[in-house]
Amino acid sequence: MVLAAVPIELPLVTPVEPRERADARRNRERILCAAERLIRAHGIEGVSMDDVASEAGVGKGTLYRRFGDRSQLLFALLNDEESGLQETFIRGEPPLGPGAPPPERLHAFGDAMIDLLERRGELFLAAESEGRPGTRYLSRPYIAYR
Repeated sequence: MVLAAVPIELPLVTPVEPRERADARRNRERILCAAERLIRAHGIEGVSMDDVASEAGVGKGTLYRRFGDRSQLLFALLNDEESGLQETFIRGEPPLGPGAPPPERLHAFGDAMIDLLERRGELFLAAESEGRPGTRYLSRPYIAYR
């Protein structure tokens, strides 16, 4: 008996959510851009949630409702890059994407992760160390990577 291959649906980095209101989307972008600017200027340790709210021109309540805590804000800063990496290994060209032999894909994935960690490792470390222990291992990107 031959079993047919059943495609496995991989989790996405960001779940499909209801459409975001235009003002909420603008606030989110302002917050993320402000956080990136402040981190570049002062380093991750030199940036507080109050600093980000002030720089973005939003209230602290808006910031905390949107992101919950500093760890979630830092993970949000990583989202676009992780989404891009995930999209590449799910649908991209070989060797990282489908079609390459498994050992080549594994090496390409390792290289891509090392590159991401070299560029954004400090941000990963801060986001992971400030959140609940093990949170990273429950995230959608980590589940997909595993």
